[in-house]
Amino acid sequence: MGASGPRPVRVPVGGYFVQAAYLITGETRSETGQIDPIRPFDPRPGRFGWGAIEPTARFSDLSLGKQVFTSGLADANLWTNQAYLLDVGVNWYLNRYVKVYLDWEYAMFGQPVAYGPDQFSKTNSSLWMRFQVYY
Repeated sequence: MGASGPRPVRVPVGGYFVQAAYLITGETRSETGQIDPIRPFDPRPGRFGWGAIEPTARFSDLSLGKQVFTSGLADANLWTNQAYLLDVGVNWYLNRYVKVYLDWEYAMFGQPVAYGPDQFSKTNSSLWMRFQVYY
């Protein structure tokens, strides 16, 4: 360590993602990205509408150079420098102002990672839901 602190470390980073989504109820995305459902959600007879439904999928990859371990930034016995993520979900636009996300994420790691005391795993799975209001 010099007088000004530790030396910077260059860690190569690479990655990519591929994503797809499709509005199965026929809507189109506006220039701002907002969706205005053709038939906004309404459970009342005579006014019934589902809103807009959009299945989504994504695959992503992240790779860090081994320098993350060799420079002491992370412990190779606890962490990995390679991760993949598979993401599958659905977006439900009740109307132009309300959106509900339901998503399942499955992560795969290049080597087992610590997730608890003396516990390691090569995968992780999560299911989450989010409610969003535009204003």
